Amino acid sequence: MATTATPAPLSDSNADALAPPSDEEPRFEIGELVEVAARTHPGANFPGGTAKIKKIHDERVKDGGPMKDGSRVRTTGYTYAVKYVLGGSEKRVDAKHISSKREVSREDAADARRDAVAKQKAEREAKEAAARAEEAARAERKKAAH
Repeated sequence: MATTATPAPLSDSNADALAPPSDEEPRFEIGELVEVAARTHPGANFPGGTAKIKKIHDERVKDGGPMKDGSRVRTTGYTYAVKYVLGGSEKRVDAKHISSKREVSREDAADARRDAVAKQKAEREAKEAAARAEEAARAERKKAAH
C-alpha cells in the first residue's frame, strides 16, 4: 500500500518557496571578482574578503534550508559559491554580502580624489563667503544703531 504525502498548507513561511520563478537575473557572473563582506558576530565567523564567483545557485523554486552564511532571508533568488583569493571558500552566500570589485587605475583614483577635494574646497569657500557677508551685514546694522 503506497501512501502519498499531502502538501503543507500554503502559509507565509513557505509561500515564497512555492512561488513560480521570476524573471530575475543573477547579479554576478561566474568568474567575476567580488568583495564579500565580513560577517563576524556571535554564532557566525565569516571573515569575507576578495573572492571569485565559482557557482550560482538558483534558490527561486527550491528551499535549500537555512542559509549557510548566517542570513535569515534571501535578498535575491540566487546565492553564490565563492572561492577566496587568499584561500578558503564559502557556499550559498546571499547577494547582500557581495559587492562587485572594480579595478581602478591610479590615474582615475587620483582624478577622483582631486575632484572630491576641489568640491570640498568650493563648498568650504562658499560657507566662508556667506559667513563674511553675514558678519559685514551685522556690523552695518550695529553701526547704524549707534
